[in-house]
Amino acid sequence: MLILENLGMRNADGAEVLRNIELAIEPGEVVAVVGGPELGRRALLRLIAGLEQPSTGRVLLDGKPLAGPGADVGMVFSQPRLLSWLRVADNVGLCLEPMHFADRAARVEAELRRVGLAGHGGRWPAELPDGKAHRVALARALAVRPRVLLLEDPFAELDADERMELQDGITQLWEGDRPAMILATRDVEEAALLADRVVVLRSRPGRIDRVIEMSRPRARDSHRLAVAKRRLARVVDRLPVVPVRAVA
Repeated sequence: MLILENLGMRNADGAEVLRNIELAIEPGEVVAVVGGPELGRRALLRLIAGLEQPSTGRVLLDGKPLAGPGADVGMVFSQPRLLSWLRVADNVGLCLEPMHFADRAARVEAELRRVGLAGHGGRWPAELPDGKAHRVALARALAVRPRVLLLEDPFAELDADERMELQDGITQLWEGDRPAMILATRDVEEAALLADRVVVLRSRPGRIDRVIEMSRPRARDSHRLAVAKRRLARVVDRLPVVPVRAVA
């Protein structure tokens, strides 16, 4: 189980970004984080990934503190962040260096096949359209077989068709290993489609307003999804707006 215990974070200038985040996430659960400032949603994922350190509180995985980046947590950023000087296969295998060469090559090939990019391992990142670049980033995160998968608004920059295709794809990929998955998104329809629970953040500082349980299954064109989306949108739209000048 992943536990966020009284997590808080301040910027270098002392401004409070997150306050008192308390959450327990079961193995295989999908949680979406919506509302609040984009900075707060992203900061939450970076704290879980160990890329930033909290000002207060801690992150626990099965009772053990997560103090830095590691193979237990995979992260997909809003931009693919592929290394331009490495071919696709080398980007995917970047975190698999301890593995034997043959085993690493087999794992990379399997992950590229999983994301629909079989045969693309020898290409350069600059040769890929945006949708395929995001698939490579997803394959890289999945290659380490993480117990927790973090998605930082990964489809926001894609067009509608690519976004829907990758949303459906991530659901199919999750069905395989079933890591706990945390999705930070500005898209309430995406949250309603993918999540078991939706965490709604308030602004300045980012803190939990409420947690909404979502029922499954939800097909994209179903009445159930339409109802869930309307319900979630109403909650987010009613969040109080805090003027910048009110922040100390």
